[in-house]
Order: sequence, then structure tokens, then C-alpha cells
Amino acid sequence: MQQPLEGNKVIHLSRVRPGHLTAMLLSDYGADVLSIEQPGYAAERAKGSGVPFTRPRPANRNQRNMTLNLRSPQGKEIFFKLVKDADVLLEGFRPGVTRRLGMDYETLEKMNPGLVYCALSGFGQEGAYRDYVAHDINYISYAGFLDLTGPADGPPALPGVNMADMAASVHAALGILTALMGRQKTGVGQLIDVNYLDGMIAWHINTADEYFAGDPEPKRGRTPVTGLNPCYNVYEASDGKYVSIGCNEPWFWQNLCKALGREDLVPHQKAAGEKREEIFRDLRAIFRTKTRDEWIKHLRATGTDIACAPVYSFGEALSDPNIARRMLVEAQGPDGATHRYIAPPFKLSKTPFQIKRLPPNIGEDTDEVLKSLGYDAAAIDGMRKEGVIE
Repeated sequence: MQQPLEGNKVIHLSRVRPGHLTAMLLSDYGADVLSIEQPGYAAERAKGSGVPFTRPRPANRNQRNMTLNLRSPQGKEIFFKLVKDADVLLEGFRPGVTRRLGMDYETLEKMNPGLVYCALSGFGQEGAYRDYVAHDINYISYAGFLDLTGPADGPPALPGVNMADMAASVHAALGILTALMGRQKTGVGQLIDVNYLDGMIAWHINTADEYFAGDPEPKRGRTPVTGLNPCYNVYEASDGKYVSIGCNEPWFWQNLCKALGREDLVPHQKAAGEKREEIFRDLRAIFRTKTRDEWIKHLRATGTDIACAPVYSFGEALSDPNIARRMLVEAQGPDGATHRYIAPPFKLSKTPFQIKRLPPNIGEDTDEVLKSLGYDAAAIDGMRKEGVIE
């Protein structure tokens, strides 16, 4: 059976992580994604950072890769040929760059009215912030996420993943799929404006509902999901590791108190003031009497109706067989070596995810793509000498 997105041709111009992850989500389920790299860009990045950007990116699995100088006349000519036959263009340049290059949506739409054009940026294509430079820490700061993360009596704490980057990639993929479905009805593509800041604001939907209903502005460590209550918190075990407790529901809390031998705490689940601090002190002392894994074993032995979990390191998470069986996938390279990757989080029953192609080296498919457009070996060699390709 064909993969759901087979037949859709995607041109990917983004140089940063969210664009690569968006392209991965599409290629994982059959889209023909061609990533285009600027000649020399990877080597230039490596000079300043020491990171070997020339190595294959894991997020480029199931994709093709070519180099192309989009600033050169011949590079643009090749790009326009590719666009005329494309379904999707995904770019992550700063706002205004594609217009200066002559490859903005308004220009490309005339060549290909059915083109779905997704522009990924930090703050969107319009507005006072559009030209600001930023990274994930800045987006979650503007969005109010960083202010809510960390203990009440401490500074904001950086989350362990790039939240805005991850959210933007999912939102971009969803926007592209939505536009493609719309095109099935109208035959016409459209521009999708996705930015990192908007994605983080969108994730505040529950907080916003409460705030709009008249609740006080949420404060770090002072809301039910940021550490206000003993029933939804993290506790240190005797081995220095941690156990997370998520017993918001009264019956979960009751089960926890019973398992801890403290049924006297059942009526005080949402206690305030000194009583709440007293419960915190008691639970902290109790959890320090066993190791993390001993506590998990003990709490699970009482049944499944206690919301708890070990606070894993990343390596521990991947070593858990119940996680690995769904989220780790292996593929064999041409050299026989085994490569491991994170699988998509959604599973399709009839067209399961599979790795048909390992991540390509930068420019690996340049010659093949150019030959498919009608260029012969001599022309390709000439382009390489002139810096049109690498």
C-alpha cells in the first residue's frame, strides 16, 4: 500500500531545526522531499561553531539533498524548474529574503498556482518584531512560558528541549497538510505563515481559558501544574533521583495516601497555607526513605490507579522497553551498520512508518536531480566550476 503522502513533491529550503523536522514529518509518510543547500554553507557554519554540519542530519531521513546557489542566475533557473513541478515549498529564511531573491510566494504562485508555500520564521512575516533575531529561549520568554517554569522561590528555569522549535515544526506540517487538503477541493495553493512565537502562545490555551474567565494571572510555582500542590509535584528519593506524582483526581490522591500509609492526608489534598507546607514536608521525608525505583515498584504494586513515574534521564527513557518498542526504529546502512532513529509519535495502522532511505550527505543527489531536469554531465561539471552547485 502506498504511503499517504506519496506523489507530493516538497522543496525544502530551511536551514534550521524546525524546518528540518517539518520536512521529516512529511517525508516519513511518503512525501518526496528535496532539501536544497547553499554551496559552502555547511562548511562556513562549521568554522564558527566547530560542529560538523557536513554530516548527514538525522531529520533528513527519507529525503534527497542537493546544493544550489539561489543567488546565481543559473541557480534560480534550476530552482524555478523545480518549483513548477512542486506541490510544497518550505522555507525558513528571515522575512523579506525570498522577496529580495525573487522567489517569494507572489512570484512563485504565478509559475505554479497550486503551490503550497510555507514560510517559517521567528515572529511572522509582518509586525514590529518580524526582523528581530532570536532563539528558542527568546520565543518562550515573549510567550510567557519561561516565566511559568521553575520553582516559585527561584528564577525561571530553562526547559530541557527547544519547545518553540518543536511546536513550530508540528504546526508547519499541520498547516501544509491542511492546505493540501484544501487544494484538493479548489486546485489552488496558498501561503502559510508559521512562526515560533505564535506556536507558543497557542499552547497556552488552557491557561488563557482560565485567565479570560477572570482567574488571576498564573505565577511560577503557584498554579496546579507548576508546583502549587503536593498532589502534583516532584519528590527526591533516597538515591538522589526523583519521582513525579500527578494525583490531581481525588481518587488518585486517596490511593497514593493509602500506599504511603498516610490516609490521614486524604482530606487535605488541596490544603493551603501552613497545612500545605506541612504536607510537603511530610511527603518529602517519606520519599527519601526509598530509592526512586523502589518507590515506583511499591506504588505500582498497589494497582495502576496512582499517577506516578520515575524522572528518567534521556538515556533511561530510551532504554525503557515500553518506550523503545514504539519510539525507536533501526535501519541498516549500505555499509551494514545499524542506525537508530526516533520514530514519529503517531502510528498509522495500514501504512506504518518506515525508513526507506538513510539521511543523505549534503549535495548527495545534486547530479541526479540536475540530470532529471535535462542537464548533461558537461553542463553539470560547468556549474560545479562556476559555484552554482558544490
